[in-house]
Amino acid sequence: MILESTDTLYLTISVDNADQALSLAEYLSRHGICAVPEGNDAVVCTLTDPQAAVVINQLRSGWKRYWEHSDSGLFGAPMRVDTPPML
Repeated sequence: MILESTDTLYLTISVDNADQALSLAEYLSRHGICAVPEGNDAVVCTLTDPQAAVVINQLRSGWKRYWEHSDSGLFGAPMRVDTPPML
């Protein structure tokens, strides 16, 4: 039996807080990238192909827009709108 050696690379992406780390890790995972939050300010991706770093960088750019407009909670927050009472 011949075993082939595979190099494993780890890419660490810095983020601002734990919420962003969780959000980015989930976003990358949904796109087929093995990613986990690391501490409160990073996401670690496991790579076996160095070219995957290019794809991850593109996905991270898309995630930034996703974070700003959706996952940060800005548009997902529950909202209640009442009509003012008649005087």
